[in-house]
Amino acid sequence: VMDWEEDESEIRAVRDAGHIVLCYISVGSVEPWRGDANANRDAWKAIAVGSMSNWDEEWIDVTKLSAVSALMAPRFDTAQAKGCHGIEPDNIDCYDNSACYNQISGYTKAQVKTAQIAYN
Repeated sequence: VMDWEEDESEIRAVRDAGHIVLCYISVGSVEPWRGDANANRDAWKAIAVGSMSNWDEEWIDVTKLSAVSALMAPRFDTAQAKGCHGIEPDNIDCYDNSACYNQISGYTKAQVKTAQIAYN
């Protein structure tokens, strides 16, 4: 597993050595240090719902599927263009973390779980 922002040459070297490369992407949190998050702070802030314990990240609001998808799709495209065979998605469990689902107003835990499944 390699980070999706890893240099393409590093990913290609691992592939050329005969390995399957999965690229790590946190699909369920805003990571403020990422280049795309810095370049489009307002859009990422608009989908953030609550801080993650022990991490400098915020959960994303999985009920805002259109906005979340629009921000995540370029990450998947980048990973594919760099040669990743697949994605290792992280933080796909907002529905199971009260710091996330309790911050999504107007939705029950069950409704957030349904939104999470639709997103995943």
